[in-house]
Amino acid sequence: MSPSTTGGRREPPALQRRVQSLVTVCRRLGSHLDVLEDALAPAADALATGADPGAALDVLLESGAVGVALQATEAIREYERALRLLRGAIVGALVDDQGMTYSAAAERLGLSRTAVSRLHGAHLEGDQRP
Repeated sequence: MSPSTTGGRREPPALQRRVQSLVTVCRRLGSHLDVLEDALAPAADALATGADPGAALDVLLESGAVGVALQATEAIREYERALRLLRGAIVGALVDDQGMTYSAAAERLGLSRTAVSRLHGAHLEGDQRP
């Protein structure tokens, strides 16, 4: 399969798009986790030095860690979705572009044939799952 054309521009192949998307999502996730670490550190330090748990809880709540943790959780979901899409694009590249059978692709990827079939089906459907 060759890249499609959109408005006179060649669109990159699915595998290229999915790899780039995962890179972007990983950067975003890393940023969220860094912020979460910074928000948790004061409470962790307070607890490690023997602070009263109530005081450490106050530090934790004041740091905004709860809201930051929710944002990090959403970023993890985004990462999981991007990874699932990349796995489908890899299977699509092996099956559609290189002509591999599901069995051969399964062996190459260390997956079951059923998993390869499902990933390929999701890839062909554009993975409409949330």
